[in-house]
Amino acid sequence: MKPEIQTQSGFLKEIKDQWVPDTSEMGELALEKYEQENGTLSESEIRENYNEILKELFKLETQIYNEKEDQFIQNLMGDFIQEYYQHSDTDSYPSTQELLEQLEHLYEESGSFEEFFSKSFPRLYPLAGPVYYSASQGRKTRVGNTLENHLETLLRRLDYPVETQVQLAGARIDLVLPNEETFREEPSKAIFLACQTTLKDRFRLSLSKLPSDGKYDNVSKFITTATGINLVTDSDEGDITEGKIQESLDHGYKLLVFDGVKKRYPDNEGVVSYSQFARDILPKDADSWDVVRQGEIDEF
Repeated sequence: MKPEIQTQSGFLKEIKDQWVPDTSEMGELALEKYEQENGTLSESEIRENYNEILKELFKLETQIYNEKEDQFIQNLMGDFIQEYYQHSDTDSYPSTQELLEQLEHLYEESGSFEEFFSKSFPRLYPLAGPVYYSASQGRKTRVGNTLENHLETLLRRLDYPVETQVQLAGARIDLVLPNEETFREEPSKAIFLACQTTLKDRFRLSLSKLPSDGKYDNVSKFITTATGINLVTDSDEGDITEGKIQESLDHGYKLLVFDGVKKRYPDNEGVVSYSQFARDILPKDADSWDVVRQGEIDEF
């Protein structure tokens, strides 16, 4: 039954797509809700409150996602029955349909609710297990894209040029400012943001994305993360350590973190807060992009 549920051609994805928007649309919904509650964001407000706005967008998207996922799970089998059970000409999901037929027969033959429930409950695990496992994996996948989407949104609201998912030397770069051409031709004027929602072992993949031939040593490189303030999980406060900070620095990266994390490392140059980034680093680097626009590369 698992292949009928969990694969790309399984009914779980098909029905979920009807209930739960993709990560890009989820980001738009979070921003829309934020502005409904707080008013339209201005450039100056974003720059002065970048940290808090980013944090709130992250929370709002999580809230919206959880609500939509709950609706999806509650309606999953109802939608399946309407779409496929006894209505499908092709019998697309035979194992699931067979299970439902068994449950229907049990219901018709049972003399009481207690009898039906006691007999049907053990049969539901092959269905419920994959559904809830897939839901858990879906939450992890969504969180992985949440930070990147909101960073891009706020950068564009600040009128900074940014390109996403740039292919360079066989690696995929999450966010590049101001553009790929600058990144390739004048790397000292570019910013590279690798988005890692948490700093588990996987964050080390970001440290090796750029070639080690020295060409990109002068790129301003950051690993952006949402971890460290128990926002991603209830226990991620210890996710950032002196060892990870130093390891990142050794590879030429700084960690871009929420202000609450920076307060724990006030004098560590390897840790930069989102407030510092928006108020100090971006405006300073953008001055060099103005020089670039004046003829060194095409205007972006």
